[in-house]
Amino acid sequence: MTGAGRWGFSFLWAVYDFFRRWRACDYVRELHERLRRTARERSGRNAEPSAGVIGSQSVDASETVGEDSRGYGGGKSRDGRKRHVLTDTEGLLLEVTVITADVLQGQ
Repeated sequence: MTGAGRWGFSFLWAVYDFFRRWRACDYVRELHERLRRTARERSGRNAEPSAGVIGSQSVDASETVGEDSRGYGGGKSRDGRKRHVLTDTEGLLLEVTVITADVLQGQ
């Protein structure tokens, strides 16, 4: 037996519990920031980026996504969400924001 069958659900709940506590204390963000800085320094760049690249994408929401977290974007005829991603020039993630599709980008 492999995976959850061997370890049982108590192991999975323990892993989830660690993740939940780390997220509540913002350790996940801190870990991401440290890994990003280390990767930049190893490639010979400054730890903090001086430029970034912004991209956005409209995506359809599935039936399981609540009505309050999705909207109809008339420009692209999407009933869903918009993802906005900011990366550094190396392609390393800096920030992600998800909004309903009915919010205009100028707002």
